[in-house]
Amino acid sequence: MKISTRIQKFMIVAFLLIGFGIIAGSNLVKAKTTIGQENQQEKEQAKQNVKKYNVTLDGVEYTLPVTMKEILSNGWTIKTPLYYESLTFGEETFTDYILVKENKAVTVRGINVNLITNNDYSNYLVYSMEGTPDVLTVQGITSEMSVDEMLKIMGTPHLMGGITENAIETYTSYKDDKEYTSYHFQEQSYINSLFYYIADSSVSFDYDAQGKLVESSIESVFLDTRSILDKQVITEKEYTEPTKVESKATSFTFELDSKYYQLPVPVSKLIENGWEFPEEYQDIYFNCENSSNYGDKEIVYMTKGKQRIRVQIENREQSPQKLENLVVTTLFIDGDTTANYKLPGKVRVGTKQATVLTLYKNEKRYKDRQGQFPFDKYWNYSSEKNYVFYEYYNLIPQVDGNKFHTYADMDYDGRLSIDIVNGKVISIEYKYTPDTKIDSIISKTKEKKVTLTSDQDAFDFFNYSSTSSVWEGIDGKSITFTPDGLVSAIDESEEWFTGADPEPCTFDYKDKSFTISFSGTSTTLKVKYKILSSERVIFYVDGERIEATTKYVELNTPDAKYNQTIYLGQKKRLSYSGIDGTVIFSKFKSDNTKVAKVSKTGIVTPVSTGTTIIKGVITKNGIDYSVTIKLNVKKPYVKFTTVSTTMKKGATQKIVAKAYGLKGSIKYSVNNKKVATINVKTGKLTAKKKGTVIVTAKCGSKVKKITIKIK
Repeated sequence: MKISTRIQKFMIVAFLLIGFGIIAGSNLVKAKTTIGQENQQEKEQAKQNVKKYNVTLDGVEYTLPVTMKEILSNGWTIKTPLYYESLTFGEETFTDYILVKENKAVTVRGINVNLITNNDYSNYLVYSMEGTPDVLTVQGITSEMSVDEMLKIMGTPHLMGGITENAIETYTSYKDDKEYTSYHFQEQSYINSLFYYIADSSVSFDYDAQGKLVESSIESVFLDTRSILDKQVITEKEYTEPTKVESKATSFTFELDSKYYQLPVPVSKLIENGWEFPEEYQDIYFNCENSSNYGDKEIVYMTKGKQRIRVQIENREQSPQKLENLVVTTLFIDGDTTANYKLPGKVRVGTKQATVLTLYKNEKRYKDRQGQFPFDKYWNYSSEKNYVFYEYYNLIPQVDGNKFHTYADMDYDGRLSIDIVNGKVISIEYKYTPDTKIDSIISKTKEKKVTLTSDQDAFDFFNYSSTSSVWEGIDGKSITFTPDGLVSAIDESEEWFTGADPEPCTFDYKDKSFTISFSGTSTTLKVKYKILSSERVIFYVDGERIEATTKYVELNTPDAKYNQTIYLGQKKRLSYSGIDGTVIFSKFKSDNTKVAKVSKTGIVTPVSTGTTIIKGVITKNGIDYSVTIKLNVKKPYVKFTTVSTTMKKGATQKIVAKAYGLKGSIKYSVNNKKVATINVKTGKLTAKKKGTVIVTAKCGSKVKKITIKIK
């Protein structure tokens, strides 16, 4: 049996994960604390291990990874039927994609590098190819070459780490029951368990019994997923109230108590309009389960006087949020609903089946009967003989032109679902969860000073949520508390305490620490902490610093924009973010002192025009942060930013010029005041008669001129 490179990769990852899991007690804790420190080194090593192979596909050269779109632009098409996929960021295609071109074919696999769910295969990043030598050529190995000639080019077959055992394997093909030999050249195969990076580099050549090359395969990719996630920008959509209820089912507009809304609705907007939520949800935080997905959901009754309606509230942020910062994504309407509501088409509980079909006759619809509908429908109405439901979808564009498939095969982000028994509507579900967040609900909380006066105060501070309290740090480090005081994890998504059960923490507010102990053992772990504010804490775990934050704020660590500019004559510190509070600048150096010099504390003095790399360290709260800046040194100059070069007699315009690298204000003048006049400070130009005039903008010794034609 042939062991594919993909299976080998899975086995390696599984072995690594199991290897972490079988270590128990204090040894596990100590090993875990070094993982974050080693990750960067492992990542850099993995990146170096990934080779750039020469790949030729039907005469066209590629360097993997390459977008599917680029391959398709060279005449290749996807063989149908295509299995429908909807991949999250970093996810690999579930099946092999067969590309065809005339009578040729090649098998490829890709990765979704879109930060939101992606079902457009043309934007997948192809990192794997497999095909016959007449179509796919790797490293110049052709079918005319013997095995020895191939080995002369490729070297000794090996697996990851230079292991030669099992690098050559013989297998019997299930296709023709013939024997083949595979030669593997594997440099790197690892998908980090912390979702940190993806690195894969391997080539295989399959030869038949006569020594003829019959198939080549290659996998090559390095993807710094952590870096991409850190730069993630989710599309923001400002919430605006609609002016009416639209007739289209997928408008997601509705009316409640004479007010118009559109899903998803900020809870704060509903509270503002007098709606109330259960008291038990008032003072708790709703968790976001991990940094790459949205968080908690709850179905609750929303009331206003005698009116009530069941809704689903959801945390759409990437940090724990209070109730008022959530959104309502779903309405549930049935016989228990007493709210004054209006939906598109005026459908209500009690509306006749024939009327429903008329209201939404032009919309995408799926219907089915008892025994064939989804489980949630089945359990609700399994006893009803005359049950039918209609669902109207807001479909996400699919790879096959938005054709309508089966219930399970299509992807959508919103729907109007209507349940009908004996010819009348008995319940309605109206839901919309787009890949956006509503920026009007983002809370900017002021950080406060925290003073603890007891161990209970410390417990309450760290266990701020009724579910899990997550203090998120950087580089995959975070600390999670459960409501009963257990530390369930000191990592982004991985359990630390495998092999021994942790007991509730004991807090010592005077010592500024808490102790984790393990049942049935004498093992303990003492964690020191320094509270910076109501939102920020530094944890000291087994000698390692973890700066963490939670609730509403982002972790404001020192950083610098990579590309920056300074002008000759200036002397200053460059621009940095996250330097609020007390920070220390040190160890700054310039790679090219002929372009710019920099003091150890980061003060830059430009010498001549050109480019240099500035590196240094910023220390904040006892933690060192390395920064790297590509610095461009330019001559100072003046530039017009707002100006029209033609005017009509009697017209006016405000001319704006900007000075770069110069001190002082800009002064404006004209060469002919009979043709036009200008305000020396504001730049307001007044055209007096036909002709041309030269406008001069001056700052210090630098001058910029522009000619204006007056018609």
